[in-house]
Amino acid sequence: MKLYHLDRAGTLCDHADILLKPISELDPDVRLSMLFERFPDGVSQHGINMTSRMAPFIHNPFGDQLLSADSFKGAFDQANSKIIDLTVELVRQAKFSHMLSRFQSLFAVEKLSDFFAWPGLINDLTPNSQIFELDVPDGTPRLDASFLSGGVVFNKDQNNNYYLGTFLTASYDMAVKYWSGESSDSPQYEYLVSLPLKAEAVHKLNFSPDDMEKLKHLICLSGIRPYYPST
Repeated sequence: MKLYHLDRAGTLCDHADILLKPISELDPDVRLSMLFERFPDGVSQHGINMTSRMAPFIHNPFGDQLLSADSFKGAFDQANSKIIDLTVELVRQAKFSHMLSRFQSLFAVEKLSDFFAWPGLINDLTPNSQIFELDVPDGTPRLDASFLSGGVVFNKDQNNNYYLGTFLTASYDMAVKYWSGESSDSPQYEYLVSLPLKAEAVHKLNFSPDDMEKLKHLICLSGIRPYYPST
């Protein structure tokens, strides 16, 4: 079957193997974690991103007393994605160990128009961003990423008061729904592609930088709520 992967950073090559990254490539203060005892063959780039201790700086244009709300929101979303992914991984290990870990997966969609359900992916497009067509085995698992939610919530209530909290049991239950293959009322289907992927299965589509900008513009106009995975 054919699927499509958005390579935002432009790190993949046409007709080249896509491999797991050896644990030795992780930060020295990360790779010794017992978590990686589960991944002797290595992790995907997503696995590296989700376990990195690196965090974006919060831009502070107003002096020591005030923070940029947009900068805080971006940093918060990135940190929260890591919390959600770790929760989902722990639930997989406990209840769905037969399933492929997201920390060893490449993410793909069934058709190009499905990227419209992932506007958060488009926020980080660069002139180097690429789209690849992948030839993957039939039966590659398809799961509903709308269940990748929870973590720490920072929001406002009906009285315009800010609150910060978490709902751990809901996060757990949503992760179970994700791995069970359930579908929500507004699904965001993603395929978990197993690595390594051989060179003959990797085909770069010929999108120019202008084409990618047009795709970004169309998705922004779609008004679909952004989701921040981080692949």
